[in-house]
Amino acid sequence: MRDYGDATVTQEDVKLLNAGGWLNDALVWFFEEYLRVEVANNDPRVCFVSPNVAFLVAQSGLKEIAEELLTTLNLPEKELILIPVNDAGAGPSQLNYNKAVGNHWQAYLAPRLLYISLFF
Repeated sequence: MRDYGDATVTQEDVKLLNAGGWLNDALVWFFEEYLRVEVANNDPRVCFVSPNVAFLVAQSGLKEIAEELLTTLNLPEKELILIPVNDAGAGPSQLNYNKAVGNHWQAYLAPRLLYISLFF
């Protein structure tokens, strides 16, 4: 196991980086933590949303739940927000936590000006 910031990856996670593997939540979060610490220097104006939180928000289907999850991140105070998004596409009733879903990750970067204009 390897820890970096708040993220942990196991040897099994690292093996996924071999040919034919895929990025899982743990690897994405580990990389985000690296970016937060090494690139953004723990700048409080930058928010890295964990893959788990992004997934919960996307799958919640309820505006109130999404707002509650995101409120704790103080997004209006951030200058830059990075949100990892997976194309899993399964609705809440279709989730199978024993099976990998989705095959593509994207990183959405939202500068403050864009965030304010879209959400306020």
